[in-house]
Amino acid sequence: MRNRDNRKAGQPGAILQLLCTLALALPPVTAGASAIPALNQSSETAANTEAAVAVPDPARLRAGWWDYLAPDKPGARDRVRLLLDKANSAAATLDTVNAAEAAQVIERLRISLTALPDMLEAQPAPLPEIPAAREAYTTTEILDLDSQVRALQQELEERRSAINVAQRAIRNGQAQTDTAFAAYLGSPGNAPARALTALQIMATRAEVAVMRAEVGLREREIAAIKERIGAMRALRDAGRARIVADPARNPAKIAGLIEKNKKKLEGQRSEILRERARRSELATAADPEDVSLADLRMLSALIEEGLLVLRISLYETELDWLTIAGAGDGQGEFSVADIESRLAQRRIAVADSEKDAADWTAEAQRLIRGTLRRAADSSDTGQSLAGNAMIESGSKTISRLARLRNLQSELRFAIVVTGDLLEESSGWRGKWRKGVIQPAMAVAARAHQLLGTGLFTVGGAPVTAYGLLRILLIMAIAIGISRLANRLLQRFAARQTGTASAGYYTVGRLLHYVLISAGLLIGLSSIGLDFSQLALLAGALSIGIGFGLQSIVNNFVSGLIILFERPIRVGDVVTIGDTDGMVTRIQIRATT
Repeated sequence: MRNRDNRKAGQPGAILQLLCTLALALPPVTAGASAIPALNQSSETAANTEAAVAVPDPARLRAGWWDYLAPDKPGARDRVRLLLDKANSAAATLDTVNAAEAAQVIERLRISLTALPDMLEAQPAPLPEIPAAREAYTTTEILDLDSQVRALQQELEERRSAINVAQRAIRNGQAQTDTAFAAYLGSPGNAPARALTALQIMATRAEVAVMRAEVGLREREIAAIKERIGAMRALRDAGRARIVADPARNPAKIAGLIEKNKKKLEGQRSEILRERARRSELATAADPEDVSLADLRMLSALIEEGLLVLRISLYETELDWLTIAGAGDGQGEFSVADIESRLAQRRIAVADSEKDAADWTAEAQRLIRGTLRRAADSSDTGQSLAGNAMIESGSKTISRLARLRNLQSELRFAIVVTGDLLEESSGWRGKWRKGVIQPAMAVAARAHQLLGTGLFTVGGAPVTAYGLLRILLIMAIAIGISRLANRLLQRFAARQTGTASAGYYTVGRLLHYVLISAGLLIGLSSIGLDFSQLALLAGALSIGIGFGLQSIVNNFVSGLIILFERPIRVGDVVTIGDTDGMVTRIQIRATT
């Protein structure tokens, strides 16, 4: 009984101790507030009270603090407000210097946390509706569809680039947050700037969350753009088989556009010559800005020339396009070989233009970077004005490069469509040409271009692979004529006897050397070699003969003496020391 009474007496003391412990754990009660929620308190108020208790404290930040925000759950905006209030309270405890920096960090945190819910709920902007399929398309309409496909592809690449940039920023931000948080957890709890470090961690983590939400939005945009590209390509490819003539772009009008652009091209080439002359005058200029600006203007003139050349090729391709379509409607005939040859040449022209565009882009970037670097290093007003002029000219150059790339894509597509139309109009012959003849022609055209490229110069004359092949061909012909002449002389000499046979042999050898020398001279002259400059070569040979070629020259002169004086003849038996032999052949350098 005593023990039971003692246990009953001890229970009120234990309960009182538990209530005291809970009272110390709860936040202090302010005036006008009740320590215990009323029975009729709404669930929303209770949730806010619970959120207020769980709000992360920058002075005592713990792992998993980001779970408090839960941006994808209801009430996220209220939790953000409470977190910002807590952050402001922590910043108020800092000294003046750290408090100013903390205010900037809190503003970063506010911007990111305010934008995060909207970013998570954002959806890709709706794309324009896909045009309805038509029964027939003009060349202009097909090119417009292809232009829309290329615009979508460019937009897709921009989205991918944005995702790559954001993902790099996310990786850097996450690594920065992890490193800072590890250092924060290891710092003493009473460090003066500890709350500032926690605020920086929170701001960076919020920025990373916004970037991740942006990546998700961009990925949804990419999926929609890919779907649109597939639909537009199907529409374009189906329309390529239903092309009709455009009344507004008849062959006569296109021919007029070709002539108009050819005149512009002539004027542009004259402008290039003038720009080169201006650049030559500035070659020794002291101001590098003037030289760079002249270089950029020269580059812009070259790009404009490339634009005109491609535009003319595009019009000519469209003319071939209409010619094939008109022949299919019984409006005339055309030469398949001629059109294939022109298409092959245009393919090469597009490939060369793309290489030039890459070089021009690199050169423009180099010039603009150099100008910006000089402008940053100088405080001169005149230098700044020259830099502004350079940047303005550079922006125009870059714009022309963008137009050049678009025109390259249009011409390449027009060439493909024209080739397909040519194949369809020719039946199985067209397939044979496209599968075998057309690639062979493309290889031949490229080989022709490479063989015609200068390898080196001799006396100011460029030497190409074609020139070397021409020399070899002329030499082969000369050797063939020499052998034929010698055979004829041998047959004629076979009917003779005595000294006449040796005379014919001498004539044959001399004729051989004359023909070889003539072939060599003709071959060298065929590549444009100036023989007036051979005096220098002869002088060099004379020096070489004087130093190291005496024995060869002796043998050469001795051969000539034997041929003309004929101390021995073919068929003679001679004795040299203990050796007897018959003379079988007499040459310039040696006798056998």
